Amino acid sequence: MNQTVNEVKSIYSGFVAKHYDRSMSHFFARLKKKAFSASSLKKGDRVLVFCCGTGLDFPHLLKKIGNEGSIVGVDFSEFMLKQAQKKIEKKKWTNIQLINADVTNFNDASMGKFDAGVCTLGMSIIPDFYKAS
Repeated sequence: MNQTVNEVKSIYSGFVAKHYDRSMSHFFARLKKKAFSASSLKKGDRVLVFCCGTGLDFPHLLKKIGNEGSIVGVDFSEFMLKQAQKKIEKKKWTNIQLINADVTNFNDASMGKFDAGVCTLGMSIIPDFYKAS
């Protein structure tokens, strides 16, 4: 993929962010559920979700980590994060933190350690995905 960061940001703003769940969730919901169910995540785990978008992974993760665990979702689209925040508020999830950042430059040592890192679809749209480690 030869898109620039600004082109990718442009794609995931406005209309796409607002309608992302309706257009994408049905394609991958079954596969995500299956993958997370089979994962080694457990109650109380702390999970970092790169390219968290609108938070479509959150319900699957929360089934594994429970209220004892926590999620930090990182995305560079403030529009996608706004949709994720609406979902968090609607579901009254209290153990999810959202961060607006570019995962290719994200290295916040002050956040401590995570038990797992997840990126279900985002790597495919990151122009310089090798930096997202």
